[in-house]
Amino acid sequence: MKTLETLYQYVFIASAVSVRLYPIRAYWRIYGLYKCAGEQIKKIGFFWFSFYVQSPDFGRGASVLEALSRDIQARASTIRSQQTREASAILAWIVFLIVLGTLLGRLSPR
Repeated sequence: MKTLETLYQYVFIASAVSVRLYPIRAYWRIYGLYKCAGEQIKKIGFFWFSFYVQSPDFGRGASVLEALSRDIQARASTIRSQQTREASAILAWIVFLIVLGTLLGRLSPR
């Protein structure tokens, strides 16, 4: 049982590292899109551009994104859908780890 707990600890550490790297990866991809947009978007800044890419239905995000070229709009849509899938996978993984930890806690002899 000790080996299983050690394995669980390593999986938990690896999961914590990957969850911490998720926002960095997400913003890196949005930053690449921001650089491709060029002068059209420089006046609103990276923070607001990132916000509009991630949630275009909030505020004036849709109008800002509609002003961009079709290629950049398609890339923004792809990035948004990939981020949704990745966030869902991370959430499912965290729930799995919690359930596994609970089961291991109940199975271990005290």
